[in-house]
Amino acid sequence: MEGSVIVSARPTTHQAPPLIPKEASSLEMVVRGEATRFSTPCYVFDPRIVIERYNMLRSTVRTSLIVSLKANPTADLFSRCFHAFVDGVEVASEAELSIVVGRSKMRKFVNNPSMDAAFMRSAVAAHATVIVDNLRHVELLVAQTVRLKPTPVVLRLNAGIIREKRSPPPSDHFGMDLSDALTAVERLGAAGIGIAGCHSFAGSYSFGQQSAINARNMAEVVAVIEGRLGYRLTMINLGGGFAPTWEDKKEEVVKYAAALDPLHATYTLFHESGRGIFARAGAFATRVVATKILDGQHIVICDGGMAQNFLLSQTENTLRNLASPVMIASDMDERKISTSPIRFVGSTCNKNDVIGHSPAGSILPRPGDICFFENCGAYNATYTVAKFLGSRPAQIYING
Repeated sequence: MEGSVIVSARPTTHQAPPLIPKEASSLEMVVRGEATRFSTPCYVFDPRIVIERYNMLRSTVRTSLIVSLKANPTADLFSRCFHAFVDGVEVASEAELSIVVGRSKMRKFVNNPSMDAAFMRSAVAAHATVIVDNLRHVELLVAQTVRLKPTPVVLRLNAGIIREKRSPPPSDHFGMDLSDALTAVERLGAAGIGIAGCHSFAGSYSFGQQSAINARNMAEVVAVIEGRLGYRLTMINLGGGFAPTWEDKKEEVVKYAAALDPLHATYTLFHESGRGIFARAGAFATRVVATKILDGQHIVICDGGMAQNFLLSQTENTLRNLASPVMIASDMDERKISTSPIRFVGSTCNKNDVIGHSPAGSILPRPGDICFFENCGAYNATYTVAKFLGSRPAQIYING
């Protein structure tokens, strides 16, 4: 097949992941070159793209940058990238903590509102920085001081108290209001637990014109907390909410970064990102198993769908804007052009298992072809109803 690359294409295991030559310039080239050897459905992740995007975002926003591991907690991928994550990673589960716990020099942040005593013990033992979401967290931390002294913590503030109007209801259910935050300050201080800083996050895709205003308001709230503490905090985590395509509005990020200059003199500023780093570093591939026509529309049935990539089905969106896959032919035979739209569906019995759409005039797939979906590196592999019908999980390949 033209443009093919000879690789050792095996799914990742607990051993070393497969190596794909550096000559491959994109994930599409990798899948196109190895179409007959990949076991589908599958994900292909590229650590070089992860590192490139991490460095690009970090240099553009001009602050420290924490990686949200929950966006892509693939251990084999992390083992290729962790050295580049110089400002640390944020984890939200014990499973994620186990991936990073062996990296003794890496700064670790643990952020989960429902953290129980066992998880708290693991976090403290790993010398992780706990993001305190509520007063129960405070008591769990105090209980740990019998054996270990926790690393100075970070207080999570509800985004509602840093929004411009600062009026109820809160923007989400995360973090504390100012009253609880001040109570936490006193309780932690009495237990001899230090506070390193404050954190607030307005939510996914929240980066925009209000971000600079939120940063200013955050600094004002931090000053109130410092007044109760009696000492100055060292860090502020401003969250992020960067979209997977944040660089398409790079000028907006640059302008925002400049607005943070007054805060740099006093605090070490952090942002965090998952989608903005991982999304474009991964792709999803599924193989066509059958085709048919219903009411004039082409239906392409694939061996993978919402059971392996729930986000592609967009069932949570009021208006579904389905992705259009790149088609990778399984042979050199000529393909026809569709005279009507094409709907790509998955392998389950759920009517919402529709993962893609191509307009009339697109190449008409045939069984054996691969549907290649880009920008599937963040959450797609994990935010999925994997146990539905006992469906076969997607394999994972690492490029490079």
